[in-house]
Amino acid sequence: MPLVPPAEVLQRAELVLLTVPDDALPGLVSGLAETGAVRPGQLLVHTSGRYGTKVLDPALRAGALPLALHPAMTFTGSPVDVQRLAGCSFGVTAPRSCGWPPRPW
Repeated sequence: MPLVPPAEVLQRAELVLLTVPDDALPGLVSGLAETGAVRPGQLLVHTSGRYGTKVLDPALRAGALPLALHPAMTFTGSPVDVQRLAGCSFGVTAPRSCGWPPRPW
């Protein structure tokens, strides 16, 4: 399968996983939103342990549905990480403006 530019990947995708190093995430989100790559209604998810959903605000303003997906594990950068994900718990957060939680707790 041929490689395509990031903007084209976003154009084709309903769900976008941003799995970049923590330091790269704010600039990536801002750049994608500024270039119009983010579409209204598109799910935009990051896995950074450093950030909540606030880092996705530029995408939210562009109409995306932002989520923060936090695996409860430390990544080593080795192939064993994929195996460890199978039994891993995740925390998921979304901004209240997206309607989550659906009712008061």
